Amino acid sequence: MELVQESAPERSDFKLRLIAEASRAAAPETLIASSSSSVPHRCFAASGRTGAAS
Repeated sequence: MELVQESAPERSDFKLRLIAEASRAAAPETLIASSSSSVPHRCFAASGRTGAAS
């Protein structure tokens, strides 16, 4: 399994755009993680990946 760890600055617009780009570029089985403390996890669900924490 591959892992992509996002550790960008705490700017939600930037993080969400970065996650969306990573989701498009990565293989479907790639786990994409975020170290965000300010962006609610449900916002990342828009990337289309399944398995997000609820």
